[in-house]
Amino acid sequence: MKEFFQGFTLVYGPPGSGKTSLALYAAAQMGERVLYVGFYETADKVRSKAEGLGLDFSKFVVLDFLAVSDVDVLLSSVVEQYFKYSPDVVVLDGINALPQSREAASSIYRVFNVPTIAIGEEQIGGSHFAYVADTLLEVSQVFHRGPATGRSEWSKRGWGPGRG
Repeated sequence: MKEFFQGFTLVYGPPGSGKTSLALYAAAQMGERVLYVGFYETADKVRSKAEGLGLDFSKFVVLDFLAVSDVDVLLSSVVEQYFKYSPDVVVLDGINALPQSREAASSIYRVFNVPTIAIGEEQIGGSHFAYVADTLLEVSQVFHRGPATGRSEWSKRGWGPGRG
């Protein structure tokens, strides 16, 4: 799993398609110390999801930035916490909350030198974050006559050593 998620991975798709669950599971498998930065979900909700997946929540440092509206403060706080906790893996959940600029995407890509899983909504697939990503993973739901089933499309760029 670590080989696939090395570098900067962008997981995107519609709400409720399992993006956060996938990222939590992958991160827990890859590292002993996971920095989860949430822009839309509270720490309690993340804990509930992780425990529902049977994950060891003690591996996670969860930061929620739901109340931060100043983008510069947000970005500098995320970077500060990254250096404070020295994680093995970073999860950025709700990357749509960050500025959709080449500079923001490039800064995030350069700062984190560990595997980073960024989660975005469906429309982020063509964003600046998609252009800097080493891996793009689109997750969707397919509805049949019964319960919803998941479907994913994987696009991996550069199978080389990556950054992390």
